[in-house]
Amino acid sequence: ARRAAVQGCSQVKVLPLFLSPGVHVQEDLPTELAIAHQILGASIELDLMPHLGHTQEHWQRFFQRLFSRWDPSAAKVLLAHGSRRPGGNQPTFNLATTLNAYPAFWATEPRLTQQLETLAQTGISQVVIAPYFLFPGRITRAIVSEVEQLQARFASMQLTLSQPLNNHPHLLDLIIWQLKPESFAIAAN
Repeated sequence: ARRAAVQGCSQVKVLPLFLSPGVHVQEDLPTELAIAHQILGASIELDLMPHLGHTQEHWQRFFQRLFSRWDPSAAKVLLAHGSRRPGGNQPTFNLATTLNAYPAFWATEPRLTQQLETLAQTGISQVVIAPYFLFPGRITRAIVSEVEQLQARFASMQLTLSQPLNNHPHLLDLIIWQLKPESFAIAAN
């Protein structure tokens, strides 16, 4: 914000690159911005934008494109981090329902193992697992390892794990739209 003020900016938009309204979005970022407001005073306006994942219809189209790459008969699992915050996982449940996918979480229930057990009981033979994570990191590496172990456990199912969302060509479109929706349109397909 100080650098922006030196360059003549009067406002800084802070876009939380988070997909769910968990603790970082609801508590940590507002606290940090309050501290920055105290330090900076009225020298520059800090505008906390809604988190990136708040616009469900755009993510629905995003994942529909992603899932369209695989066999339509495959079951789909949307795997998010998960939040212990009350209501924090509801957007992921809503998105999964809209996508006709099974929600699973890394840190809360239902976990991936539970969803795969459910799918195995129904005789599903192919499962696409889409991590609802923006960037690769410690957790996504752990997910790769877990899926390898689960593939051995669920040998009758073919598990396909997609990559985090950072390489998807439409991610930048979503970020730009979030910052300036009045001057940017996201393509419908």
